[in-house]
Amino acid sequence: MKSVKELEKELNSKVESYYKNNLGFKGSKGVYTFGEVTVCFSSTNYPGNINVKPRFSKNIDGMSDIYKLIPGMLPNSPALVYTQNHESVLSLGFEQDDRIFNSPSHHLGEKPIIDNFGYPAPHWNYYFDFEDGIDLQPFLDEHFYFYEKYIEPTFNKINTIDDLFQFYNQIIIDQPLSLCQETDFVLRVARLHRIKGLTDGLLLARMVDYPDMEELIIKYNLIYTSTPSKKTPVLQLHYLKKVFGDDYFHLLTEKLTS
Repeated sequence: MKSVKELEKELNSKVESYYKNNLGFKGSKGVYTFGEVTVCFSSTNYPGNINVKPRFSKNIDGMSDIYKLIPGMLPNSPALVYTQNHESVLSLGFEQDDRIFNSPSHHLGEKPIIDNFGYPAPHWNYYFDFEDGIDLQPFLDEHFYFYEKYIEPTFNKINTIDDLFQFYNQIIIDQPLSLCQETDFVLRVARLHRIKGLTDGLLLARMVDYPDMEELIIKYNLIYTSTPSKKTPVLQLHYLKKVFGDDYFHLLTEKLTS
């Protein structure tokens, strides 16, 4: 039976071989980079147990210049951040994936998890627990599958500020104002925005000089206030004011009609 120390060695060896030998990444000891993409595969040993936390991120040129102007934001914060779990599958715009949803090694936690819009997110964390002697290969196969099916294609299509703007905003732009409070649509946007979209969506619209900012903000307000949290996009409006000097706060109190 393999000890935790042996399992960790096997884990690090196979993950490093996959990213470096197969995909051309650089790095070691659980941190691998390829251009602006970083895969962080941290692990922690406990007596008889190993805890693994896979995380994927990508920097987009130009975002750090904006982040450094906003108090409380880290200038070097990546523009895209996802972890290996089923909530990320949904946040990336995909339908349920039973393989990821039913992952036997994913630790769900004991307390109910609610996302930033108030929706249940039971698979939100990204902890994977393994005991002495377990076969790691099924988890490794799942990790490589997750990267290849969800992370790699998404990161490959988002390379610029304009790409990122479209990623968060195109479905909102395409949705008629009168339909922005439809239940399924609100949930879809909430999943898409619940990580970085919640802070960056309107900033990106302003950065690309989107011509219909007022309508977009009204749509954001309709969508966000239709979520269980009933939050408004006021934080993003504060960011717009801080970075660009634009004042759109009146749009949150005006009567919203199509």
